[in-house]
Amino acid sequence: MSNDGPGSLGALYESNARRHVPQMPSVAGTSIGSAYDAWFEADQEAQWLRNLDESRSHASSDHTQVISRSDVDAYRERREAEKTWDTDADAALNVSSRSRREVGVSRETGGAPATQALPQTSPGEVGGNAADQAADTGGRGGILRSSAIMAAGTLVSRVLGLLRTSMTVAAIGLSTGVANTWDVANTLPNIIYLLLAGGVINAVLVPQITRALEHSDGGKAYTDRIFTLTFMILAGVTVVFMAAAPLVYRLFDNNNMTDDKAHVALIFTLLCLPQIFFYGLYTILGQVLNARGRFGAFMWSPALANVVIIAGLAAYILMYPHGANTPGFSGMTTQMMIMLALPATLGIFAQAVVLIPLLKRAGYTYSPNFQFRGVGLRSASTMAGWAFAAVIVQQIGLVVTTQLLSSQPDGQPNKAAQSNAFLLFSLPHSLITLSLVTALFTRMSVAAGRGETQKVKDDMTTGIRLSGIASVMLTFGCFVLVFPLVGLWVGPVESSLWAIGSIAITMMIGLVPFSLCLIIQRVFYAYGDAKTPFWMQILCTGTAIGLTLPWFNWHNLTEEIFGRALTDWTGLQGAHFFGQPGVHWVGVGVGLAQTLSNVVQASVGFVLLKRKIGHVPMSETVRTYVRLAIASLLATAVGFLMQLPLHDALPVSRFGSFLEIAVVGSIFLAVYLFVANRLRVEEINSLTGPVARRLKRS
Repeated sequence: MSNDGPGSLGALYESNARRHVPQMPSVAGTSIGSAYDAWFEADQEAQWLRNLDESRSHASSDHTQVISRSDVDAYRERREAEKTWDTDADAALNVSSRSRREVGVSRETGGAPATQALPQTSPGEVGGNAADQAADTGGRGGILRSSAIMAAGTLVSRVLGLLRTSMTVAAIGLSTGVANTWDVANTLPNIIYLLLAGGVINAVLVPQITRALEHSDGGKAYTDRIFTLTFMILAGVTVVFMAAAPLVYRLFDNNNMTDDKAHVALIFTLLCLPQIFFYGLYTILGQVLNARGRFGAFMWSPALANVVIIAGLAAYILMYPHGANTPGFSGMTTQMMIMLALPATLGIFAQAVVLIPLLKRAGYTYSPNFQFRGVGLRSASTMAGWAFAAVIVQQIGLVVTTQLLSSQPDGQPNKAAQSNAFLLFSLPHSLITLSLVTALFTRMSVAAGRGETQKVKDDMTTGIRLSGIASVMLTFGCFVLVFPLVGLWVGPVESSLWAIGSIAITMMIGLVPFSLCLIIQRVFYAYGDAKTPFWMQILCTGTAIGLTLPWFNWHNLTEEIFGRALTDWTGLQGAHFFGQPGVHWVGVGVGLAQTLSNVVQASVGFVLLKRKIGHVPMSETVRTYVRLAIASLLATAVGFLMQLPLHDALPVSRFGSFLEIAVVGSIFLAVYLFVANRLRVEEINSLTGPVARRLKRS
């Protein structure tokens, strides 16, 4: 039986969907649910059913399969169970600007007035429907649309971030003492913010605020108190750490601390630490927007920060065109340090304040409220404590890594190189996994609060399967794409290529477990469980530290701390591997430590998650990942064969790197998509199918 035959599941469902869509009425010029979106989702579901018919047909010995009407009904029931909190019709009616009358329209009656009128609500009085509207993303199609909006903002921001980093290298170099000191100082606000508030805000507030939206006031009282308390804590923390700036810097970098270096580090740190407050402001504003189903602005506003920082770097380069030959610590004037650091803080300021008017448009206006009792803040304190402890453990690992990389000699992989490598590593993770998880987290939080475990499982597996499209591909593709990308980004300097590329590759081969860790962690947070992620973080950080410590030169370290050497062991830094000294491979060791620790964390976390929510069907997900791995491996092999002659023929320049990426990258992506499509990876078909159909129609 052909999968497009009249008796197929796909044909039955598709014909019903196409009959249904034209009946959708228009209210105030707004098509309820959007007719196009409904057609798109119906078309995707019909395609899914046609694939199901085909797989059943091939499974039969005579290549025929009788599809009963009960199969159609069972599938429809399953799809209805997955449709969560569908309020598109209500939303369309409520935005009517032509009439203030109470009007009721039912989808099922083809636009005829319903028996009960829909209540009109003001933005500040959304009541019990607010959580429904925040969580409703319209199934997988809605998740993909929400994720696409966030991914677009993230992509723009990351591209600007790559430009910003390239300009930073042009301004102060990469493997220099000043570059390393600047990187540590500019990273400190983010570290401190994450240490004290970041984990708490991300883990606690989204579920709490989402559930508070069901209060009679739409969660305003709760959100006002949260904002007030957060502002007070952030302001106090910022002042305290600015007062302790010298000690704070030395915690992360105490190597070769001359007077000149200490002076430069202090100025950089004082100018950067106010970012703590603005990072916190940005996060709390963004998470309230996320809880209300407004995901785009949170991912787009960092692009504004990068624009401000890039403008500052451009002015610095025009005034001080030193480049890689930037003067040492003694040559850095106060004006130079202000020109470099002040735009960085102004960028984070702009990133935060641009969200304020957007939050008002989402229906919330802040009113200071210092009455912290009676709104459930105490019930969140235990969860916040565990989340805080997990971040502390995470930062302990970061301190160890930073101290190791800061001890590297000039020209070798150091802290600045690791930060740049992490930027490359986090690009696909942010575009795909983080965007998906941000959209899914609100839904999972509401579903978990309502005890709808199956919906949580469905969203979890959806996130895992969709994130695999990029993470599996780049796990293999990084071997042919990273080095030319670094060459285009910072220039084809051999030391820079190795310093950034070696760390980036060893991180990227761990993209899959890193993504799994994030998704599993968010499921626990959705259930209000921050204790289990804490123990997962203990395991992850402990593994990473255990794999990192052997790389320390303990002879130099103890001599610097105690004034004399307590051991003669120089660690792996003093060894030789493949004809290169150990310092050459430190970045590889750091990257592999992160990858292996995430493998351990993801494995243990999944076992613990099954104990909490029961069996999670993963057989289809595993098959999808195997197919993606086959497609990625073949694409990498073809890309490598194409890269060999190109690498020798092209000039050693940024332009040469660009041509290498354009040719090899295009071939790699084409082979990957083609093979994955032939292997019938549903997620690939979901992404490429609409494009292919539009091309055919045009």
